[in-house]
Amino acid sequence: MLKNNRFLSTITTTDKNHFRKLAEVKELGLEEICLFPTTIAYEERKSLYRELEKTRVKKIPLVHLREDFKVEEIEYFSIRYQTEIFNTHPAEQSPIPPEWLKYKKRIYIENTLYAWDKKEVQNFGGICLDFAHLEDTRRLRREIYQKNLEIIGRFFCGCGHLSGVNNEKKYSRKFGVEYYSDHLFRDYSDFDFLKKYPKKYFPEIIALELENPIKEQLKLSEYLEKKLNL
Repeated sequence: MLKNNRFLSTITTTDKNHFRKLAEVKELGLEEICLFPTTIAYEERKSLYRELEKTRVKKIPLVHLREDFKVEEIEYFSIRYQTEIFNTHPAEQSPIPPEWLKYKKRIYIENTLYAWDKKEVQNFGGICLDFAHLEDTRRLRREIYQKNLEIIGRFFCGCGHLSGVNNEKKYSRKFGVEYYSDHLFRDYSDFDFLKKYPKKYFPEIIALELENPIKEQLKLSEYLEKKLNL
């Protein structure tokens, strides 16, 4: 990775500001980012890719897949941006297309609302540890938290996601669960929860899954590197 920084700025699509983030990436001349095109369909993804090619980005270490991703897209990132690692949600949450299995050892299963399925993790590259989701389960769903700790102890963690966690309890109508995590951080204290977890939990690639501007993500990355001393 460039500059040996494990907390990488990320273009996310949850609040549909991805083209604005892409403009920031271009303005700043960044050469390495992560990409989470998880809320946009194929045609819009193609538009995003065309604009991405106009930037100085040379490497995308981690791409978050969604269920309609084509194998051609996986190959595109692998060749053009040296992407070695992909992650996806567990099959219990969203389907995993059988054609992806060609690349299954480069795909890592994320912890979401559910406990990891051991057999599913074994069949892929390992786990993608979402720290904010883990903290949500620690606070609100202890049984899932304990099961996930067992999986963390047994399987290779190829990548991670990081969002903020605050003390404002929220409710997801879509999934019917409470949570504290937030993709928009307001203060660096939203990341104090990380001090609860051992250094061995932190993989070499951690994408900042945040809606904050790229400039704010870069400052946060520097802060976390110093604060956590990984």
